[in-house]
Amino acid sequence: MENTAITLTQAISYFDEAEELSLTARDQSEKCRDYYDNKQWTEQDAAIIRSRKQPVITRNRIKPKVDFLKGVEIQTRTDPEASPRTPGDENAAQTATDAVRFVYDQVKFPKIKSDVFENILIEGTGGVEIYCKPGRKDEIDICIRRYHWDRLGWDPHSREKDFSDTLYRYAIAWMDFDQAAERYPGSEDALNSTISRESSQSTTYDDTPRLRWADAKRKRIRIVKMEFLSGTEVHVCEFTRGGFLSEPEPSPYTDDTGAPEWSIIIQSAHVDREGSRYGYIAAWLDTQDEINKRASKHLHLVSVRQTYSSKGAAGEDVQKLKSELAKPDGHLAFQSGEYGKEFGVLPTMDQAGAQFQLLQEAKQEIDSVGVHAALAGAESRDISGKAIGKLQQGSSTELKPLFESIAQFDNQVCRAVWNRIRQFWTSEKWIKVTGDDEAPQWVGLNIPVTVGDQLIEEHGEIPPELEGDPRLNAQVGIRNNIAEIDVDFTIVEVPDVVNAMQEQFEAITTIFPAIPENMKAVAFEMLVEASSLRNKKKFLEKLRGEGKGDDPQAKATAALQERMSQMETDLAQAKVDLTKAQTRKTEAEAVVKMVEAPYSAMQAANVAVSSPPTVPVADAILLSAGYKDQNPPPVIPEVAGAAVFQPAQLPVVAKNTSPMFPAQPQGPGVGLMRGIETARNDGAKAAPIG
Repeated sequence: MENTAITLTQAISYFDEAEELSLTARDQSEKCRDYYDNKQWTEQDAAIIRSRKQPVITRNRIKPKVDFLKGVEIQTRTDPEASPRTPGDENAAQTATDAVRFVYDQVKFPKIKSDVFENILIEGTGGVEIYCKPGRKDEIDICIRRYHWDRLGWDPHSREKDFSDTLYRYAIAWMDFDQAAERYPGSEDALNSTISRESSQSTTYDDTPRLRWADAKRKRIRIVKMEFLSGTEVHVCEFTRGGFLSEPEPSPYTDDTGAPEWSIIIQSAHVDREGSRYGYIAAWLDTQDEINKRASKHLHLVSVRQTYSSKGAAGEDVQKLKSELAKPDGHLAFQSGEYGKEFGVLPTMDQAGAQFQLLQEAKQEIDSVGVHAALAGAESRDISGKAIGKLQQGSSTELKPLFESIAQFDNQVCRAVWNRIRQFWTSEKWIKVTGDDEAPQWVGLNIPVTVGDQLIEEHGEIPPELEGDPRLNAQVGIRNNIAEIDVDFTIVEVPDVVNAMQEQFEAITTIFPAIPENMKAVAFEMLVEASSLRNKKKFLEKLRGEGKGDDPQAKATAALQERMSQMETDLAQAKVDLTKAQTRKTEAEAVVKMVEAPYSAMQAANVAVSSPPTVPVADAILLSAGYKDQNPPPVIPEVAGAAVFQPAQLPVVAKNTSPMFPAQPQGPGVGLMRGIETARNDGAKAAPIG
């Protein structure tokens, strides 16, 4: 390819263009930072207010809004998740996820991301550089360096929030002369030339010299690392005013196709039609000024009084008169005249009331957009929790584009980190992955697989006849080969401040007790899915027994889940058997009742037949108890052709007429038996002896 790299003059021209065309936007970004830091009055405005004897009041309504959004970002942090592009690559996707998370942990990327998000909120732009450097034991460390918003620059003609349409972008660093000379050997001439040609155009960098390229007193030099498109490739160079410190060359970092890519990643919140970048709070600056000035004016009006008097009525010292009026216990002495005619106090409460009303409107205006009481859950009105949730859900909609910007930035960083891993981690490497709820695990990357390893994986051991065979050491493949892994990364794009999953979670929680027992395992997984648990994915993996490798905890979880599933199956079967048994019992009881009914009828019939006089009495008792007769009398029907029922005659028993042995003894001690002891149990008692 033809070399179309830029010259030093072109590089400086790019830099000058970006600085000059972004001065207005940078001034506004500085103002936004000052307002967040409670510096909301210029020295000139504050002096004018004080000269009018008015208090300088600052009611910062911006900082709480920004801090709330920063808290939301921290609370909704998510880890990157790799997904396979082809079937069967689930293990490879998990390896990619572990590798990227390892880098994030090493560089403390969540903290870096939060700092970038703060810059996006306040100044409108933030960014990082993803680069590599030599590490221990000849390894390559992947690093992420955050740049402050005022250390970044870009093509001013860019319009995309993610700067994907830029011709160039750059980052600035200030170095002492000795430090720069050590880092860039042989560049002393260029550094000296820069110091001698110092300029003072840019005023953005407050904590560094307000000079364009150098500070001659401290011998500090501004160095620019610029990345630019040369044809279709990304090139990079480092330079200062006096010359190149590193010559333009293709970027050493490549994308997934092997083409050079950007190492500086920048993101903005908003872009206007002129290409100026601005943040979340830029639209509130005027309203915040109004709040401060009206609050100061209102306090002044209610603290002072306007007076009037005819000449000589108030004496010579009018200022003393006003001072006494301002005191709660002040005393006024007039030389002559009548109050209300020659002297008096002008009513100004109408002005104070008007100022107060306008102050309230300004406060309502700034509180009604973006983060406000409903969104923060601090609604003062007496409304239900569900209503507050609806307000929060609706209010959070306008914040989704803002969170989408930080998600877009996160996605770019994640992809760039993965590209660095694929490019530079080519040898065997072990990384330690630590989750929030599990012990550290070691994951091997680019692990050589030998014939012996393959036999152990397939058969569990090496056959005895092959012990010591040198062919076992022959390499047949690579496990977790980074260069061959092709995945996509998923980033949660817009974390809902109060998301709809909460309603779904509450709904499932309500119906969960009514779910059949054999379906509660699936319902419980749905309940976890709908929850806002921080590590619910890992929890679900353990619940489903999807642990990694030979993790004992994962195996134990899987075994427990299997046992619980079997217990649920047994319990369901037992309930079915119990239902069947109860049905059989009910049927048997019905049969018993059916048998008992005719039997009872037969017994009643027997009594009626044997004792006919009892039948009318029984009927009377039943009727008295409220029983309704089902058949007309008589109860005992007459059978056709049969005689009327007559009670059976008892047989006559022949009596013993012997006078010595009566047929029916009268009892013990009666008649002839009186005084005789008998052996039978007839109730007679033996007479006492003597």
